[in-house]
Parts: sequence; structure tokens; C-alpha cells
Amino acid sequence: MTTEQFRAAARKNGKGWLCTTMRHTSIVAILFSVIFGTHYDQDAVNANKDANGLFQGGLGAGLTQMPNWEAYNGWRPVAPMSAGIELGDSCGEATYAVKNDAGATVYNAKIPCFFGYKNGFGNLWRMMDDEFCQVNSDKTMTHLVAPSIYGSWTIGNATGMKTLSKSPGGGEGYIKTLSMEHLENFCTQIGATESTYSTGYFWNTSNATSGFRLCLRGGSAGHGGQCGLSAPCCLGFLCELRCGPLRSSIRVVIGSSVLRCGLKCSEVCWREQECAGLTKVPKRSQGQS
Repeated sequence: MTTEQFRAAARKNGKGWLCTTMRHTSIVAILFSVIFGTHYDQDAVNANKDANGLFQGGLGAGLTQMPNWEAYNGWRPVAPMSAGIELGDSCGEATYAVKNDAGATVYNAKIPCFFGYKNGFGNLWRMMDDEFCQVNSDKTMTHLVAPSIYGSWTIGNATGMKTLSKSPGGGEGYIKTLSMEHLENFCTQIGATESTYSTGYFWNTSNATSGFRLCLRGGSAGHGGQCGLSAPCCLGFLCELRCGPLRSSIRVVIGSSVLRCGLKCSEVCWREQECAGLTKVPKRSQGQS
């Protein structure tokens, strides 16, 4: 399936339905920062409130440290969407035992929960619907955002899109400055660390000097501390738009480098199909492609 097919499937639910939106992920990132008083969403969970009765700590590492993920199931999903449901609408983390074909636990995955919202970072990258990037000749990326989720636009066509911030040029690093204009939650400067400033990661390593790139957000089960609630990854797309934040991790790669994002096209397809109500994430055996 192409990105446009995912978008069309989501819109069958009604006006304003998107396969995933920048705005919603940005709102969660903002709320976490305000309520917990930090951008460091992967800080250790602290179930105790501080002296003023306020939340402290973070949501833990989440599902970001899956060992030997490719060998286990070829970068496919490792936890069902129901994992962590026992937490209800609380904040904290649950544990889900990832098992192999023999029934042995190979990874005790942590499922972060923010008032009932699970896996806001890590697990699988999310395909964004209401944003994408235009590549500039100096290798920076201009962030293009749909003025409204109720409008009409075409990914890969700047017509009707709102031009917002510009990313750093080619390179990568932890995000120091984010623009929150129109809830874009977009990297404008790098030079921080995993636990300082915006605490997430930015990639712009495609070396492209023209064209468009699709944004993914959240990070994957193999990106560890680089994942985050604001994590945008700008995937390249060629003739078809195939598969292409709380803390901000941005990745800019070309289409052939999708595996470096920690998943194959099929993973994004399955996850977005499930969100659109088309299917359930299929169970795969160890090593099956």
C-alpha cells in the first residue's frame, strides 16, 4: 500500500480522520512536558509525587531496547496493541514478555503509559499524514504542514501547505531547539544530549538536495534513548509514498534506507492498517520474513 492509500483508508471513518497526525503527537508531547515538568520522557518511572503533589520522573525506557530485533522477527512488531492495557488511564509502565517460538521469554518489554496513551515513543515509527518536508539545495529541510486536518492536500505537493520551520542541514544529533509554531514540534537546532534540552534525536543523513521527504515520528524498538514523544523521521519517497513526537527524534533518510529506521515497510503498513481499522497486526514466527 502507498501512503495515499493509508490516508484514504483512514478517511473512510469520516471527516478529520487521518492515518496519524503531527498535531496529536505534539499535544501529547506538550502535555507530558507540562505535567511532568521535564522533556526527558525516558527518565525512570517514579510513582511518588513530589512535595507539591506533582508528577516527577518519566515514563521509563519503553519498548526501545529490543535485543537482536532483526534476528527475532525481521523488525516486525514485538508487542500487541493491548500490551499495558491493565494500566488503564494511569501514568507509568507495564511489562510485556516477548517470547520466541519455544515459549521462552527473550525480552521483557516495557510499555510506557501516559494517562492511558501507550507507546508514545519507541515500538514502531508512525506515519504522519498532515506534514512532510521539502529538501533544500543546502540539505536543510523545510517543514510543510497542512493548515487543517479537515482540509485536502497531497503528500509530495507543496500547494496549499503552510511553510514553517527549517531543519539543520545534513548531519545528526540530539535536539537543542524545537519550534512549536502551529504545533509543528520540529527540530531547528542540534547540540544537546539524551537527557538535556529536548532530549530526543534528529537525523538528516540522506544527502539529498531536492525533492520531498515524509515524516515518521516516535522511534522504533531498536533506537533506545534516541526515541521520543516528538520523534519525526523524514523518509524519502520515490515513485510511490511507501511507509513513508513526545521527545523529538527526527530522522531524514532516503527510501532505500528504510531499514536503518528500525523497521521494514511492512511494519508501518501493518500498524497503520490496524489504526485505520483495516486489519490486525499479524503474528510472525522468529526469523520469518
